[in-house]
Amino acid sequence: MVDLWPRKQSGTKTIVTDLALTPLHRHPRGIRSGAIDSAVPPQIVSLPWTWDSAREGIGAIFAACEAQPRCRSRSPHLARTLTQQVRRLEANPLTVRPPGGGSPVRVVLDGGTLVNLLVADGVARPAVDVPAALDALAHGNPQRLAQVDAAGATPAIGEFATD
Repeated sequence: MVDLWPRKQSGTKTIVTDLALTPLHRHPRGIRSGAIDSAVPPQIVSLPWTWDSAREGIGAIFAACEAQPRCRSRSPHLARTLTQQVRRLEANPLTVRPPGGGSPVRVVLDGGTLVNLLVADGVARPAVDVPAALDALAHGNPQRLAQVDAAGATPAIGEFATD
């Protein structure tokens, strides 16, 4: 067995990390498999590091769009559009009811929510949809982003979530 982490952990940033790593430390032969979502040890992870990573990821989405003529022509200047929309929504948050199945949910879309939607959940808003969603928002249609935000408001029975 390869010892991936030191037995004595120091500098752990979150209780979630402790919960995940403790069984691996205490019962290395009793755990058959595990999934690691980051190659960065917990003592390195910090809030500034997280936001640098988020900026890098969003920048990669914007660069990929810029490299594709069709995307570039449909959604030009994405970095500027994102900055403008965050500022606009911080000054004047939108309250919308996204269409769709299930109970209607009222969503307040402000600048922080917009950034969190891009950073926090790549499953709910896949990277390929980001340029179109930002462009739609800039042209007065917040529905794509509002639907993503509303989707997490009512978790399915049997699922759990933290927020």
